[in-house]
Amino acid sequence: PDESYGASVYHLPGKRALVVVYNYTQDHATAIIQLDMHALGFEPGKAMATDAFTRFQWVRADQPVQLKIKHRNFRLIWVEPRDAPVSDVFPAQRVKLQKLAGDWTWPGENGRTGEQAIGDLWQDPWSDPDDRGTEVGLVFTLDSVTKLERIDVCMRYAGARGPDVREPIEARLVAVNDAGLPTDRVVVDATAFTLQWPNTEWHDARYDLKQSQMLDPGRYALVMFKRPEEPTENYHAVIPTFPLKDDGAYLATRTIPDGAWRKSDAITTFGVFGHQANALPANNTIK
Repeated sequence: PDESYGASVYHLPGKRALVVVYNYTQDHATAIIQLDMHALGFEPGKAMATDAFTRFQWVRADQPVQLKIKHRNFRLIWVEPRDAPVSDVFPAQRVKLQKLAGDWTWPGENGRTGEQAIGDLWQDPWSDPDDRGTEVGLVFTLDSVTKLERIDVCMRYAGARGPDVREPIEARLVAVNDAGLPTDRVVVDATAFTLQWPNTEWHDARYDLKQSQMLDPGRYALVMFKRPEEPTENYHAVIPTFPLKDDGAYLATRTIPDGAWRKSDAITTFGVFGHQANALPANNTIK
Protein backbone atom coordinates (compact mmCIF):
# COMPACT_ATOMS: atom_id res chain seq x y z
CA PRO A 1 0.00 0.00 0.00
CA ASP A 2 1.02 3.63 -0.41
CA GLU A 3 0.60 4.32 3.29
CA SER A 4 2.53 2.51 6.02
CA TYR A 5 0.29 3.82 8.77
CA GLY A 6 -3.14 5.35 8.68
CA ALA A 7 -6.70 5.41 9.94
CA SER A 8 -10.25 5.23 8.61
CA VAL A 9 -13.29 6.58 10.44
CA TYR A 10 -16.87 5.29 10.28
CA HIS A 11 -19.38 7.31 12.30
CA LEU A 12 -22.95 8.29 13.05
CA PRO A 13 -22.61 12.00 13.92
CA GLY A 14 -22.90 12.60 17.63
CA LYS A 15 -23.79 8.97 18.40
CA ARG A 16 -20.79 6.69 17.88
CA ALA A 17 -17.68 6.21 15.78
CA LEU A 18 -15.39 3.34 14.83
CA VAL A 19 -11.79 4.22 14.01
CA VAL A 20 -9.62 1.63 12.24
CA VAL A 21 -5.92 2.34 12.83
CA TYR A 22 -3.59 0.22 10.71
CA ASN A 23 0.11 -0.60 10.60
CA TYR A 24 1.30 -2.16 7.33
CA THR A 25 4.98 -2.21 8.29
CA GLN A 26 7.12 -5.09 9.59
CA ASP A 27 7.72 -3.28 12.89
CA HIS A 28 5.56 -2.71 15.94
CA ALA A 29 4.41 0.91 16.19
CA THR A 30 2.90 3.43 18.58
CA ALA A 31 0.18 5.59 17.05
CA ILE A 32 -1.14 8.88 18.39
CA ILE A 33 -4.65 9.69 17.17
CA GLN A 34 -6.22 13.13 17.50
CA LEU A 35 -9.96 12.97 16.85
CA ASP A 36 -11.91 16.01 15.65
CA MET A 37 -14.88 16.16 18.04
CA HIS A 38 -16.66 18.82 15.97
CA ALA A 39 -16.38 16.83 12.73
CA LEU A 40 -17.68 13.70 14.46
CA GLY A 41 -20.56 15.59 16.07
CA PHE A 42 -19.46 15.01 19.66
CA GLU A 43 -19.53 17.55 22.45
CA PRO A 44 -15.97 18.07 23.74
CA GLY A 45 -15.46 16.48 27.13
CA LYS A 46 -18.44 14.14 26.74
CA ALA A 47 -17.10 11.52 24.30
CA MET A 48 -14.99 8.57 25.48
CA ALA A 49 -12.80 6.13 23.55
CA THR A 50 -11.87 2.51 24.18
CA ASP A 51 -10.76 -0.70 22.48
CA ALA A 52 -13.69 -1.74 20.28
CA PHE A 53 -13.34 -5.42 21.16
CA THR A 54 -13.39 -5.12 24.96
CA ARG A 55 -15.07 -1.71 25.53
CA PHE A 56 -13.97 -1.90 29.12
CA GLN A 57 -11.37 0.76 29.87
CA TRP A 58 -12.11 4.28 28.61
CA VAL A 59 -10.05 7.41 27.88
CA ARG A 60 -11.13 10.92 26.89
CA ALA A 61 -11.72 11.13 23.15
CA ASP A 62 -10.97 14.85 22.94
CA GLN A 63 -7.39 14.21 24.05
CA PRO A 64 -4.70 12.49 21.94
CA VAL A 65 -5.25 8.71 22.02
CA GLN A 66 -1.99 6.76 22.14
CA LEU A 67 -2.01 3.05 21.37
CA LYS A 68 0.39 0.33 20.31
CA ILE A 69 -0.16 -1.63 17.09
CA LYS A 70 1.62 -4.84 16.22
CA HIS A 71 3.36 -5.22 12.86
CA ARG A 72 1.06 -5.81 9.89
CA ASN A 73 -1.93 -5.41 12.16
CA PHE A 74 -4.64 -2.97 13.18
CA ARG A 75 -6.56 -1.65 16.18
CA LEU A 76 -10.19 -0.63 16.48
CA ILE A 77 -11.14 2.42 18.54
CA TRP A 78 -14.76 2.76 19.66
CA VAL A 79 -16.00 6.29 20.47
CA GLU A 80 -19.32 7.29 22.05
CA PRO A 81 -20.77 9.76 24.56
CA ARG A 82 -20.38 8.00 27.87
CA ASP A 83 -20.18 8.70 31.59
CA ALA A 84 -17.41 6.32 32.66
CA PRO A 85 -14.32 6.36 34.90
CA VAL A 86 -11.39 7.85 32.97
CA SER A 87 -8.25 5.77 32.55
CA ASP A 88 -4.77 7.24 32.13
CA VAL A 89 -3.91 4.96 29.21
CA PHE A 90 -5.67 3.29 26.29
CA PRO A 91 -6.20 -0.49 26.74
CA ALA A 92 -3.43 -2.79 25.60
CA GLN A 93 -3.97 -5.07 22.63
CA ARG A 94 -5.75 -8.22 23.70
CA VAL A 95 -3.47 -10.78 25.33
CA LYS A 96 -3.90 -14.55 25.42
CA LEU A 97 -6.94 -15.59 27.41
CA GLN A 98 -6.75 -17.77 30.51
CA LYS A 99 -9.00 -20.76 31.03
CA LEU A 100 -10.76 -19.94 34.29
CA ALA A 101 -13.15 -22.89 34.57
CA GLY A 102 -14.12 -26.01 32.67
CA ASP A 103 -12.42 -28.95 31.06
CA TRP A 104 -11.88 -29.63 27.36
CA THR A 105 -9.69 -32.70 27.83
CA TRP A 106 -12.14 -35.50 26.99
CA PRO A 107 -10.58 -37.21 23.95
CA GLY A 108 -13.42 -37.57 21.46
CA GLU A 109 -16.11 -39.97 22.63
CA ASN A 110 -14.02 -41.61 25.36
CA GLY A 111 -15.89 -41.64 28.67
CA ARG A 112 -19.08 -40.26 27.20
CA THR A 113 -22.27 -41.28 29.00
CA GLY A 114 -24.93 -39.79 26.72
CA GLU A 115 -26.35 -36.57 25.30
CA GLN A 116 -28.43 -33.70 26.61
CA ALA A 117 -30.85 -31.89 24.30
CA ILE A 118 -31.33 -28.11 24.20
CA GLY A 119 -34.33 -26.68 22.38
CA ASP A 120 -37.64 -28.03 21.16
CA LEU A 121 -36.94 -31.66 22.01
CA TRP A 122 -36.68 -33.27 25.46
CA GLN A 123 -36.82 -36.78 26.82
CA ASP A 124 -40.56 -37.22 26.20
CA PRO A 125 -41.69 -34.37 23.91
CA TRP A 126 -45.36 -35.37 23.95
CA SER A 127 -45.79 -35.89 27.71
CA ASP A 128 -47.17 -32.36 28.22
CA PRO A 129 -48.48 -30.36 25.24
CA ASP A 130 -47.83 -27.07 27.07
CA ASP A 131 -44.09 -27.69 27.35
CA ARG A 132 -42.08 -26.23 24.49
CA GLY A 133 -38.58 -27.51 25.09
CA THR A 134 -35.61 -27.76 27.38
CA GLU A 135 -33.21 -25.21 28.85
CA VAL A 136 -29.82 -26.37 30.09
CA GLY A 137 -27.76 -24.62 32.75
CA LEU A 138 -24.01 -25.14 32.87
CA VAL A 139 -22.99 -24.41 36.49
CA PHE A 140 -19.37 -23.47 37.23
CA THR A 141 -17.32 -21.60 39.84
CA LEU A 142 -15.04 -18.58 39.53
CA ASP A 143 -12.46 -18.44 42.31
CA SER A 144 -11.50 -14.76 41.98
CA VAL A 145 -12.57 -11.46 40.45
CA THR A 146 -12.67 -12.19 36.73
CA LYS A 147 -12.76 -10.26 33.49
CA LEU A 148 -14.93 -12.59 31.39
CA GLU A 149 -14.39 -12.74 27.61
CA ARG A 150 -16.02 -15.93 26.28
CA ILE A 151 -17.46 -19.36 27.07
CA ASP A 152 -17.00 -22.40 24.79
CA VAL A 153 -19.35 -25.39 24.82
CA CYS A 154 -19.10 -28.63 22.87
CA MET A 155 -22.36 -28.72 20.93
CA ARG A 156 -23.86 -29.99 17.70
CA TYR A 157 -27.17 -29.38 16.00
CA ALA A 158 -29.58 -32.25 15.33
CA GLY A 159 -32.35 -32.55 12.78
CA ALA A 160 -32.57 -31.93 9.07
CA ARG A 161 -31.38 -28.32 9.11
CA GLY A 162 -27.93 -27.14 10.13
CA PRO A 163 -27.01 -24.15 12.32
CA ASP A 164 -26.69 -21.87 9.28
CA VAL A 165 -30.47 -21.86 8.75
CA ARG A 166 -31.67 -22.54 12.30
CA GLU A 167 -32.65 -20.35 15.20
CA PRO A 168 -29.46 -20.32 17.27
CA ILE A 169 -28.97 -21.73 20.73
CA GLU A 170 -28.68 -18.55 22.79
CA ALA A 171 -27.05 -18.17 26.18
CA ARG A 172 -27.36 -15.93 29.20
CA LEU A 173 -25.35 -15.92 32.43
CA VAL A 174 -27.34 -16.07 35.66
CA ALA A 175 -26.73 -16.28 39.38
CA VAL A 176 -26.98 -19.60 41.23
CA ASN A 177 -28.96 -20.05 44.46
CA ASP A 178 -27.94 -21.81 47.68
CA ALA A 179 -29.30 -25.09 46.31
CA GLY A 180 -26.90 -24.85 43.38
CA LEU A 181 -29.62 -24.19 40.79
CA PRO A 182 -29.87 -21.39 38.20
CA THR A 183 -32.02 -18.40 39.17
CA ASP A 184 -33.89 -15.71 37.26
CA ARG A 185 -31.31 -13.08 38.25
CA VAL A 186 -29.52 -12.33 35.01
CA VAL A 187 -25.85 -11.36 35.31
CA VAL A 188 -25.13 -11.12 31.57
CA ASP A 189 -28.06 -10.95 29.15
CA ALA A 190 -28.24 -13.05 25.99
CA THR A 191 -27.92 -9.92 23.85
CA ALA A 192 -24.38 -9.43 25.22
CA PHE A 193 -23.18 -12.71 23.67
CA THR A 194 -22.53 -13.50 20.03
CA LEU A 195 -22.42 -17.13 18.90
CA GLN A 196 -19.43 -18.15 16.75
CA TRP A 197 -18.47 -21.49 15.20
CA PRO A 198 -14.63 -21.58 15.07
CA ASN A 199 -14.53 -24.51 12.63
CA THR A 200 -16.66 -26.00 9.87
CA GLU A 201 -17.51 -29.15 11.83
CA TRP A 202 -20.17 -27.19 13.78
CA HIS A 203 -19.30 -29.02 16.99
CA ASP A 204 -17.79 -26.26 19.15
CA ALA A 205 -20.05 -23.33 20.05
CA ARG A 206 -18.19 -20.20 21.10
CA TYR A 207 -20.12 -17.56 23.00
CA ASP A 208 -18.05 -14.39 22.71
CA LEU A 209 -18.96 -11.37 24.78
CA LYS A 210 -19.41 -8.20 22.74
CA GLN A 211 -17.95 -6.36 25.72
CA SER A 212 -15.85 -7.76 28.56
CA GLN A 213 -17.62 -8.21 31.89
CA MET A 214 -16.15 -8.07 35.39
CA LEU A 215 -17.54 -10.82 37.65
CA ASP A 216 -17.14 -11.37 41.38
CA PRO A 217 -16.04 -14.75 42.74
CA GLY A 218 -18.86 -17.26 43.06
CA ARG A 219 -20.99 -19.76 41.20
CA TYR A 220 -22.69 -18.94 37.90
CA ALA A 221 -24.79 -20.79 35.36
CA LEU A 222 -24.62 -20.39 31.59
CA VAL A 223 -28.24 -21.02 30.62
CA MET A 224 -28.56 -22.24 27.03
CA PHE A 225 -31.93 -22.00 25.32
CA LYS A 226 -33.58 -21.66 21.91
CA ARG A 227 -36.60 -19.64 20.92
CA PRO A 228 -39.37 -21.94 19.62
CA GLU A 229 -39.56 -22.75 15.93
CA GLU A 230 -41.99 -25.29 14.47
CA PRO A 231 -42.84 -27.63 17.38
CA THR A 232 -43.67 -30.60 15.17
CA GLU A 233 -40.13 -30.61 13.79
CA ASN A 234 -38.41 -30.76 17.20
CA TYR A 235 -35.45 -28.58 16.23
CA HIS A 236 -32.74 -28.79 18.84
CA ALA A 237 -29.05 -29.09 19.63
CA VAL A 238 -27.29 -31.67 21.76
CA ILE A 239 -24.26 -31.58 24.02
CA PRO A 240 -22.30 -34.72 24.99
CA THR A 241 -22.42 -35.68 28.67
CA PHE A 242 -19.66 -37.13 30.83
CA PRO A 243 -19.27 -38.16 34.49
CA LEU A 244 -18.78 -35.33 36.98
CA LYS A 245 -15.26 -34.25 37.80
CA ASP A 246 -13.89 -32.71 40.98
CA ASP A 247 -14.12 -29.07 39.83
CA GLY A 248 -17.70 -28.61 41.07
CA ALA A 249 -19.19 -28.09 37.60
CA TYR A 250 -22.42 -29.83 36.55
CA LEU A 251 -25.48 -29.50 34.34
CA ALA A 252 -29.00 -28.51 35.38
CA THR A 253 -32.10 -28.82 33.19
CA ARG A 254 -35.70 -27.66 33.08
CA THR A 255 -38.59 -27.78 30.66
CA ILE A 256 -39.98 -24.45 29.49
CA PRO A 257 -42.00 -22.38 29.98
CA ASP A 258 -42.33 -23.04 33.73
CA GLY A 259 -40.60 -26.28 34.72
CA ALA A 260 -38.43 -26.44 37.85
CA TRP A 261 -34.65 -26.69 37.60
CA ARG A 262 -33.15 -30.09 38.41
CA LYS A 263 -29.51 -30.96 38.98
CA SER A 264 -27.91 -33.51 36.71
CA ASP A 265 -25.21 -36.00 37.61
CA ALA A 266 -23.38 -35.17 34.36
CA ILE A 267 -21.20 -32.46 32.84
CA THR A 268 -20.14 -31.57 29.33
CA THR A 269 -16.89 -30.33 27.81
CA PHE A 270 -16.64 -26.55 28.14
CA GLY A 271 -14.28 -23.71 28.87
CA VAL A 272 -14.67 -20.30 30.53
CA PHE A 273 -12.07 -17.82 29.27
CA GLY A 274 -10.88 -14.39 30.34
CA HIS A 275 -8.47 -12.99 32.90
CA GLN A 276 -8.23 -13.02 36.64
CA ALA A 277 -8.16 -9.40 37.78
CA ASN A 278 -4.78 -9.78 39.48
CA ALA A 279 -3.28 -11.13 36.22
CA LEU A 280 -4.28 -8.21 33.98
CA PRO A 281 -1.48 -6.11 32.45
CA ALA A 282 -0.75 -2.87 34.29
CA ASN A 283 -2.37 -0.75 31.57
CA ASN A 284 -5.53 -2.85 31.71
CA THR A 285 -6.15 -1.89 35.32
CA ILE A 286 -9.51 -0.33 36.06
CA LYS A 287 -9.18 3.28 37.15
